[in-house]
Amino acid sequence: MDLTDAHSRMVRDLYLDTERKANRNMADPPEYDLQQSTSDFYQDWLRNTEYSVERERGGKVDVLIYRNGQEHVFYELKTYFKPNENIRKKELVNDAKKLAKKKREADEGARSYLLIAGRKNKLTNSSVPGFVRSHVEGDRTYFSLPGSALVRLRPSRKEVPSGATFVMTWEVIVNTE
Repeated sequence: MDLTDAHSRMVRDLYLDTERKANRNMADPPEYDLQQSTSDFYQDWLRNTEYSVERERGGKVDVLIYRNGQEHVFYELKTYFKPNENIRKKELVNDAKKLAKKKREADEGARSYLLIAGRKNKLTNSSVPGFVRSHVEGDRTYFSLPGSALVRLRPSRKEVPSGATFVMTWEVIVNTE
């Protein structure tokens, strides 16, 4: 089972879903809906494999994929659809650190992803963190988390076409040296 391909398809699927809602002038989707969409996608994609999917429970990550009963892939989602929501570096860094901790505690080969989604006009705000802006522009440079040289964000998949919404992901890389 190729989870990299599944991740790419999930990002595209999530983007199309948010874009469809935006085009129909539906209410801005809450983070809960995106968690559910992500979970539903993986439940369909991973059916009849050694993988299973779980939604947020008890302060864990937003979406968790198990492999043979062991925590294997972690997703933390942030949404920026409402007018008062702004992309804040501190929130993203805290979530990335949470994912790094989970990844260290998991089995070898575990993966962690930080996913953000929202209205595309949020990306033009001057307060948008540099690593987000770089990913939008196609820069594949890793971003080291402040205060932790061993944890970096690697730009992963994104959907930022000409529509009204965007979906972007970063893989959390934890170096052991």
